[in-house]
Amino acid sequence: MYIILNLFKITLFRLLLCLTILFQAGCSIYKTNIYSPTPVATVPLQKDSITNYGTTIKMITEGQKMLKQGNFEKALDIFEEAYTIDSANPWTAFYLSKTWAAKGDYTAAIEFAKRAQWLFSGNTEGKAMAMRQEAYCLEGLGTD
Repeated sequence: MYIILNLFKITLFRLLLCLTILFQAGCSIYKTNIYSPTPVATVPLQKDSITNYGTTIKMITEGQKMLKQGNFEKALDIFEEAYTIDSANPWTAFYLSKTWAAKGDYTAAIEFAKRAQWLFSGNTEGKAMAMRQEAYCLEGLGTD
């Protein structure tokens, strides 16, 4: 009786193992996940729909003028307000990084450059700009 129960357990185990393998193979063919993806702790923000895009673009244009004129405080105020209105716009994070770097606060500049990189996902040119900005800030900190 003991032997029959053990054979039954082994056979049942093998059957379940085979079914699991077949199920996973089928999921990979149809590109579905059995388990939900794990959350990424390094993602700084969620991408929301960009509802205030036109408003923030106007503010970014004004902030760029202030940045070029060397009025860093005014530029920072404009970019921070634009970021508050629409934190899903990657340009607000990018120009906040540039402004903080211009003021010499490279730590804050790196944080916003990283956020811009994440927000620029899907836009390789924008992501490359944000990566160059982060590299510039790391150089400013003296980090390689």
